[in-house]
Amino acid sequence: MIKILAILAATALVLPAATDGNASKREHHRGEVRQHVLEKFDADKDGKLSESERATAKAACKTRFEEKKKQFDTDSDGKLNDAERDAARAACSAKLKEKHPELFAKSDTDGNGEISREEGKAAREARHEHRQDRREHRKDAGK
Repeated sequence: MIKILAILAATALVLPAATDGNASKREHHRGEVRQHVLEKFDADKDGKLSESERATAKAACKTRFEEKKKQFDTDSDGKLNDAERDAARAACSAKLKEKHPELFAKSDTDGNGEISREEGKAAREARHEHRQDRREHRKDAGK
């Protein structure tokens, strides 16, 4: 149950990088995210995250996730039941639709206005494959 919120949160942040379209727009978004993370967590201002800074960022992400989980845990049992999970999924779908309509349309393959569990899984898998391809390309370019 916790996993679904983590996946939805990650999807909202990472999905823009995995879509077709204008590469410079994707790079711009990645640059903004990178800059935001550095501004917030690069304590020594050296332009990169050390292990301790990375750990701080990860802890902050976990705290934010727990806060989001509480928002949907209406019975306050520390877990998301099916109805709470559905509400979380619908909220994340609505947010993605509002902020990134082109990404939402690409993920909503059945066109019903919501991203189902299966559609979310397919989008994550596509993102994973895209990242793997980029890593392979970088490895090959470095040889």
